[in-house]
Amino acid sequence: MGTINSQTDPAGHHQRASWLRRTGLAVSLSALLLGASCGRTVDEAATDRTTTTESEEGFVATSPPRELTTGEVDDDTISIVEEYRIDGDQLVANGDTPIPAGTQKAWDRFAGLFPAAGRPEIVLFVGIDQDESNGTDGALQVSALDDDKRYLALDVSGAVEFKELTRTMIHEYSHLLQFRPSALTPGTEDEFCDVYDGGEACPKPGSYLRLWSEAFYPEVTDGDDYPEEEADVEDRYSADEHVTDDYAATNPAEDMAETFAEWVLLNAPTGPKFVNEDPHYDAPVTGDRVVDEKLRFFDQFPELVALRTNIRDQLKLDQLAVPA
Repeated sequence: MGTINSQTDPAGHHQRASWLRRTGLAVSLSALLLGASCGRTVDEAATDRTTTTESEEGFVATSPPRELTTGEVDDDTISIVEEYRIDGDQLVANGDTPIPAGTQKAWDRFAGLFPAAGRPEIVLFVGIDQDESNGTDGALQVSALDDDKRYLALDVSGAVEFKELTRTMIHEYSHLLQFRPSALTPGTEDEFCDVYDGGEACPKPGSYLRLWSEAFYPEVTDGDDYPEEEADVEDRYSADEHVTDDYAATNPAEDMAETFAEWVLLNAPTGPKFVNEDPHYDAPVTGDRVVDEKLRFFDQFPELVALRTNIRDQLKLDQLAVPA
């Protein structure tokens, strides 16, 4: 299975988020969701230090140097600080070494938003350093040891404000919905696909990504052919068609992930008290722009409405009425 990352795969770093990858606001376009990973050597600068950072919300990450031996991460664009096996809603400590408080806080937030029953493919949590990872603050990628398994990478250095990291989690989970093995047609990785496939196997009939592609990108086939240079993205972006900023115009999968995050966060307050500084969209969504149609797309799936209810409960957001 191909790695979806910055320079080579159909998705990429960004000034906001990515298929398997989301990058910070200070970075220019470049990465994506379903990648592979195998044993990689962390550079000396990353392994010879302990990182402790505190954000305005008290998000502290203390990460002791440690040897990385799982062999699941094969992505030399991210700087790994630590790796932990996942057991249900818990991280498994490495021997007698305590899990740093900031890392535990990040994981607890993700596990609260997305309970174990809805993410059996995610078996490894990878703490990364955004500043040393070309601005990447999150990624969801394919294990180098098992194509049916995934690892979740999130910044634990403290460089990313916790409220922004929360939105990244929602974005990355959308990529799991798009590219989990059960949503793809086995054995079609190298075959023509009649809808956008992100360079992976062709989405199955009735899958979220296929329905999204058929509704909003009927002219797009085979993700490998989708142009994603920065100039292409800027030319495609329109506030009437895409949420937030031009990262949503990277490709259909990133558009869906960004729109999903904004659908979850409809009516969310802005500013330092919540997820990020971006203005969120108002509910109910009643407009007739393409972006309004995209925001209403997820209303048709009761399981996603239930997921949004849980996320908003965890974030202490008012619940939204379900459209008739």
